[in-house]
Amino acid sequence: MVSPRRRTTCRACGHAGFAPVLSLGTQSLTSFPLPGQPTRRGPLEAVLCKRCKLFQMRWTYPGSWLYSWYGYRSGVNPIMVRALRDMAERVVELARPQPGTGWSKLCGMQWVLDIGSNDGTYLRMMPEGVGRVGFEPARNLQPQAREGLTLLVDDYFSVSPLRKWISGYGKAKVVTALAMFYDLDRPAAFLRDVARVLREDGVLVIQMTSASGIPQERVAALDEAAMLLSDSIGVSLREESAALRMTKIAAINEAGINIISTLDLLRLQKLVATSACLIMEAESCVIRLLDAATGKYAIRDFYGMKAESDQKDLFRMDKKAVTEVLKGASSILVRDVAEEEGWKEFAGIARTLLCLPLKSDGEIIGTVSIFDKFPHKTFYSTSFNNDDRGTFEKFIRYVEKAIGNAIAFERNDRLKNLDEATGLPTLKYFQGRLHHELSRAKRFKRRLVLMICEVTPKLTGREFAAVDRGEIVVKRLASVLRGSLREYDVVARISEWKFGMILPEAEDGRMSAIPRIKKAIHTEVEEIRKRIKDVRVDLRFGHASYPEDGDDHEKLIFKSNILKM
Repeated sequence: MVSPRRRTTCRACGHAGFAPVLSLGTQSLTSFPLPGQPTRRGPLEAVLCKRCKLFQMRWTYPGSWLYSWYGYRSGVNPIMVRALRDMAERVVELARPQPGTGWSKLCGMQWVLDIGSNDGTYLRMMPEGVGRVGFEPARNLQPQAREGLTLLVDDYFSVSPLRKWISGYGKAKVVTALAMFYDLDRPAAFLRDVARVLREDGVLVIQMTSASGIPQERVAALDEAAMLLSDSIGVSLREESAALRMTKIAAINEAGINIISTLDLLRLQKLVATSACLIMEAESCVIRLLDAATGKYAIRDFYGMKAESDQKDLFRMDKKAVTEVLKGASSILVRDVAEEEGWKEFAGIARTLLCLPLKSDGEIIGTVSIFDKFPHKTFYSTSFNNDDRGTFEKFIRYVEKAIGNAIAFERNDRLKNLDEATGLPTLKYFQGRLHHELSRAKRFKRRLVLMICEVTPKLTGREFAAVDRGEIVVKRLASVLRGSLREYDVVARISEWKFGMILPEAEDGRMSAIPRIKKAIHTEVEEIRKRIKDVRVDLRFGHASYPEDGDDHEKLIFKSNILKM
């Protein structure tokens, strides 16, 4: 059950020291009880904060006691209506909210928010075409309050009910708090929430007194109170930002350990993309790495919820950022695509972008880009800032080390799969490529030829292999095979005296490629016989074709190992 709460700290500055000013004992609350309901009573004490000198009530009473049923309506009193009209005209003149053609960001419509909107009289004075949004917890006022409003939230003000709204329509151009700010128990927290729903170029209007104005002698005191309140908000926001930054740095250090210990490049790329989005609160991430064969920075991984059609536009946006980085920019930070020159063509694809290069020994080996920042518990995109760039740079340092390690590991592993004598891949690599090329042939309905060549060099009149001279023969034939195949064909030394060849997309494989390879090998063997008189070289060949000779690797290997002279 809710009950009154005796404050021990100042509502404005948070100081714990109060000086008593006035105590009138137990009094009736200025509420509007329904017929038959008792009038609620409680202590009435006034105190002065010893630090900021804010004069305030000692007790805070539950909102449900005061505002669930509210007997006052703004539209009843002609004097109040005129005052609200004057206020509305001044607000429109100051903020100039722009009407649009429909409810979306692209249609340009702006909206205003009134907190404690009562019966909606003030909001209905806003220009046609401007969105009108109100918060009003009093149940008896809501039927009148909904008239002429775009949205009415029947609760006390908070950010949560507006998250989905802001994600679709952007933030408010104007926020008004008329004749209610002095009722707040936590004004600093209230203003923090207002800052989360108000545009950067928006206007906040707080009415602190009646239409007759404030006596001049009290203006200085109000200015001082406002300054202390703003200082309190600033300190709170800085503390919140610092705590979040420390949390992110701790997450980066923890993720960095996992990233650096990952040596599989494909798995590493996925880990980097997901970690970048989680830590930086981004919706999407694009990773590009330099392709040594083409010299281009190819997309190696993408993480995000974008549909395939939207991904193409996002990749185009990323390409522009990468181009700027390659031209010499240390990083690319676009706070609002729709507002920055050179980026407006991407409005609607993403709101904000942060792109950093990946470097190794001073050379750019890739880039990592993140898009659209969605802070915790929000449904709308905010902008990346310089703090985010600094945090992201720390993450990128781990990524650079990890990718360098993975590339070196991949290179060393590839060297392990190479035959030392010939420089050709070994059986392990050949088996993996056969599976890959066979799957590709099935997917694209292409032919594939598997060819085996057995070379047996022997000393004349002896049964044992001439090892040293045999290796010379094998090396020469390996060189011939490499020169006879297309650049995308695969040749490997699969045993001591056997070579295996994979000929993808061999539409004319039986008629052209195999005879050509055989002829090149026979020609080289004749040259070897002329140069090394006491070596005899026996040659045998076998081949199989997909899909004619089988539709799996075992059938193709069996058929190709039926060797003939």
